[in-house]
Amino acid sequence: MKKFFVWLFRLLCWIVMAGYLVAACSSYCKPSVYFFSEALALAYPIALILLFVVIVINVFVNRKLALLATVILFLGFGNLQRSFAFHPLAKVQRTHTDSSALRILTWNVYFFQNDHWLKHDTPNLPRRQMVEAIRKFNPDVLCFQEYLSYSNTNWNVNMNETFAEMGYKYQFFSNDKKFTVANGYSQLGTMILSKLPFIDTLRLPLHNTNTEHLEAVDVAFQQKPVRIFATHLASLGLYTDTEHTGLGSENIYELTYSRKRTVLRKLKTTGVEHEKESAIISRAINTSPNPAVFCADMNAGPCAYAYRVIRGNMQDAYIRRGFGFGQTYDALSPTLRIDVCLVDKRLEVTNCFVEKLHGLSDHFPVITDVQWKNNK
Repeated sequence: MKKFFVWLFRLLCWIVMAGYLVAACSSYCKPSVYFFSEALALAYPIALILLFVVIVINVFVNRKLALLATVILFLGFGNLQRSFAFHPLAKVQRTHTDSSALRILTWNVYFFQNDHWLKHDTPNLPRRQMVEAIRKFNPDVLCFQEYLSYSNTNWNVNMNETFAEMGYKYQFFSNDKKFTVANGYSQLGTMILSKLPFIDTLRLPLHNTNTEHLEAVDVAFQQKPVRIFATHLASLGLYTDTEHTGLGSENIYELTYSRKRTVLRKLKTTGVEHEKESAIISRAINTSPNPAVFCADMNAGPCAYAYRVIRGNMQDAYIRRGFGFGQTYDALSPTLRIDVCLVDKRLEVTNCFVEKLHGLSDHFPVITDVQWKNNK
């Protein structure tokens, strides 16, 4: 019996090592060619954790196998350095008092949970708490995804005005969706708000089914122009078919076998959409006349093909200054970092952190400080 368990353990170790190697190829697999590309990207952090467990156990059980697993770990170095930040001693600066640094906040605000009714406008609302958190971080530029604001209505809070009163007078909307509401209108999409004046603006369609756009603004930071991009890539939408079924939140993620096939289909479809979007975004960044900062809800992890293409030669702010997986999506897995801030190498990342504000949006904000490299 003992021999059987030893054999089974070794078999599991080999399965984990083989699975890790396959998952490590995810960022090089075009979704239009390899339908499982997005699934591999999501699986890589889990495979990394399992491989690490294999290494630790075999240090005491089978050192040759531990050495082999360690070699395999570094064979996947590309995905490893994209997905896990190694700066445990980096100091997080939550307050913003350094005038030599430009602070940028990117956040999928999830429509502020649609808490826009004036008659329900109390201090403990998630929307109010989100605004106060932003006020505390005091960014110079805000990049919001799934932003919702109402204008010219007597019943709803106007978020554009709220942020203008906080000093974000310069605002550029992606113009994704606009609806008539009670003689006024609502805006839904990506929004860039800034305390610094805009020199120029840019809006490009991403050609997905949600008619989302890539938008950019040029701002003068210490008398030098910086181009800040913001967007929201196509959503995976794994659970949109259960939103109105009456299922409780406690079982919304329990998938039946028949729904697993739907999930795989959505992974493939979204991956192909991301491939198209990444080509448009990468071209826009590479042709930018000014150093670029790219902020987005990627709806894909850092091991995905789209992330590698978009990042190109840029720095990932969290990888430069963070520690760990840097979870930004408040569901499913603590390894999901799908919100990013990518920074041109002509700028130095001096600070970056994910603020885990549970119960507000389904995403966490990512706050990044950058400065010109010659301003040390």
